[in-house]
Amino acid sequence: MDSLVKPGGAVLASGYRFNSLNPTAGGQVYSLFEIAPQNVIRVRSEYADYSAQTHIRSEQQRLSLPITRGPLDAGYTLLSAQQSMQLAGAVSAAGAAGGRGGRVDISSPLDILITTPGAPAQSGKLVLDAALLSAWNAESLLIGGERDSTGRVTVRTTNLTLDNAGTPLTGADIVLAATRPSHWLPILSSLKSAHRTPRMP
Repeated sequence: MDSLVKPGGAVLASGYRFNSLNPTAGGQVYSLFEIAPQNVIRVRSEYADYSAQTHIRSEQQRLSLPITRGPLDAGYTLLSAQQSMQLAGAVSAAGAAGGRGGRVDISSPLDILITTPGAPAQSGKLVLDAALLSAWNAESLLIGGERDSTGRVTVRTTNLTLDNAGTPLTGADIVLAATRPSHWLPILSSLKSAHRTPRMP
């Protein structure tokens, strides 16, 4: 039979049950099925919606527990290199609608150079594209070290240099970590961030 729209908005349609894991189970016996959208179901019954994103966070606040990330929040990515690394892919660090963005750490004992797109690789250095890093939309981007679960930073790189004129490194929170403090003055003019934090051990 053809599908029939009921006055309330639900649809009656003919069909049969099928188990793709066991196709021999059951037979192709047609019967009527009622297909009802969410707004129709909510008229028929009363539902209370609970969100893990808000419930878990409110309970942690009530019990004075550390606030952890929820299902809508992006996670944590650590990109670590000992000898060389070329970053050319995308990191989806923005989080879902209503959630927090992710944290991204780039860690290496090599010297780090943040520069413009298309810059050639350099021996003994980690060359990073400022435009690519900005496109990740991380809530917090750390370059030159890595964070533990408490947020404590371990600095890995010795020298960190920005040579990215015309391609600013942008983000909500950018942390640049290196053991030599003499490079911080030119760095600050190359960042566009709500929170920009050069860090030394």
